[in-house]
Amino acid sequence: LFIIYHYIFPSATFLNESRLLEGVQGILGNLRSTLTSDPKLISVASPSFGCSHGYRLDSDGEGCIVCPAGSFFQQGACLLCPQGTYQEKEGRDTCDKCPRGSSPAGSSSASQCETDCERRGLRCSQQGDFLPAQSDFLSGRWKCFSSEGAELEWTTSDKPLTDDECSVLSRFQTVPGSDLMVRTENAEVLRTMTSDLSTCVQACAAETSCHHVALFDRQTQCELYSTHTLNTLCNSSQQGSGFLGNPQVERFQLLNCSLSVRGGASDLLVLRKNGAEFSSQQQQQRFVRMRMRKAVSGVFRTQVFSSRTTSLSDAHRFCQDGCSRDACCDGFILNQNILDGGSLLCGWLRAPSVLMCEDQDWDVIGQGPANRICGAGLTYDKQQQSFVFDFGGEKFTISDDALPADSKNKKDYQASIISFQAIYLNTDSAAVGSESSSCGAVDFTSPLNASVQLGFESLSNDDVLVDHQTKLPVLSFWLNKNNYSSQQALLWCLTRCDEEEQCSVADLREAESDGFFSCSLYPDTRVCGAYDQPIKRPCRPLLVTLPNNTYSKKVDLSRPVQSFYERVPFQKMVSYSVRNRVTLRGTQLLSEG
Repeated sequence: LFIIYHYIFPSATFLNESRLLEGVQGILGNLRSTLTSDPKLISVASPSFGCSHGYRLDSDGEGCIVCPAGSFFQQGACLLCPQGTYQEKEGRDTCDKCPRGSSPAGSSSASQCETDCERRGLRCSQQGDFLPAQSDFLSGRWKCFSSEGAELEWTTSDKPLTDDECSVLSRFQTVPGSDLMVRTENAEVLRTMTSDLSTCVQACAAETSCHHVALFDRQTQCELYSTHTLNTLCNSSQQGSGFLGNPQVERFQLLNCSLSVRGGASDLLVLRKNGAEFSSQQQQQRFVRMRMRKAVSGVFRTQVFSSRTTSLSDAHRFCQDGCSRDACCDGFILNQNILDGGSLLCGWLRAPSVLMCEDQDWDVIGQGPANRICGAGLTYDKQQQSFVFDFGGEKFTISDDALPADSKNKKDYQASIISFQAIYLNTDSAAVGSESSSCGAVDFTSPLNASVQLGFESLSNDDVLVDHQTKLPVLSFWLNKNNYSSQQALLWCLTRCDEEEQCSVADLREAESDGFFSCSLYPDTRVCGAYDQPIKRPCRPLLVTLPNNTYSKKVDLSRPVQSFYERVPFQKMVSYSVRNRVTLRGTQLLSEG
């Protein structure tokens, strides 16, 4: 039927019953001269129509209509592209994901994809993100916005605000009157100054030991308060123990921290630092936020709070205060997630063996090709059919009932479950790890095999190219000197590079933080000369610094060689530059060249 139809109507795009029957009868009439008897149409039963891929039946069932732009073909029907996707062409069976932002259902162009900032008509970056400073078109006044687009009401100003000013202001939050302890005589004030709101907040942001500020007298007088425990009082109600299959966890139902100020004026405005944003001074101890976001081990006490009743700043303060009073605590991990209706986790650390997952690492959100678990730190247990969340050595089991319904269809669990995670360490100690016997022994990792070094060769200055301006993909690890000697740290770094398929160069040196070695793993960055130089010039790795304790993985040619080339659908090039030519004999196949 399909062949006859295209014979009769080669350029037609719409098929119906009457035209089909007319065509068939016409063909039979043309065959009379070649047949011994007149052809007869035996049956004229109603035909059953089917449409080609990308087409659907029309409403009368008598023809086929192509799926229009903004839709996709699925099981004989044309369905609207879902929200956040678009399709510019007809007859397609998939929709393209918006390059940024989202789009309404049935979108037929990428131009219909807009971010929240663009949809609201605000000042946006080239990527469509909210810019910190925004001007109100009607009133002409300026306000600051958070990166999520939340308006900071207390930043309203008649004077223009810059993005830099608002970037600092957005790191603070207002403190309601119910969370203030006013007229506190013993509150510790760092400084009193005459300034406006922006200058006052800028001064607190620049001061490590500043925790909150108070503005009064129509926001012309400013007081900076320290992180001393005299200035903060936290009250908690303990609910019980146990969280996501871990019975040792301390679980709190409610946590609230009140701040002390000396004044009590009616026009008092108090702003506090978002606890997750800044390092802080806690009496004689200084807790600094590390660049790394995950500890392989070291958590010996975990506290959990509900994010519905506890702010991240209060959890940060409570966790920091508790750690500072414990002689065995060297720091803590602070985590915010969507588990169990929204939770905040505080893990007290002692001598964490390895820190990893720097913000700039190539698989920080868990989507890259590196063979390690960053992002949320999740692995899947096939036997239990559930995820396992590793929190500094403590294990939690994540089943379906711990996840909100809207997260179960998301493929990227690593990025969607955890919204914030940071490590804070006490850098005033000589090395992270108490020597007190009452703290218990530090867990050491399994013995390292010294033979791994045979698979690497040391690099000298002449073996590498150095470009201080380049930005190379890297996997970063910090190894605690309490757990590893310099030789053990080198073996650990080389072993990790040997296990990582993409690793080509391993570099070990002193970390910027005392008490740690820094292990950096780089992929193959070799540069093999240039087009105007002989191709036999040695290929040298490209590094950002001169080699110190740097090793290159030896190439093992005894293994099967994998081809990294694949044929592309194009057959011609507009221009090209030939580096090497191979001459084929007349009888030699091209595939053998």
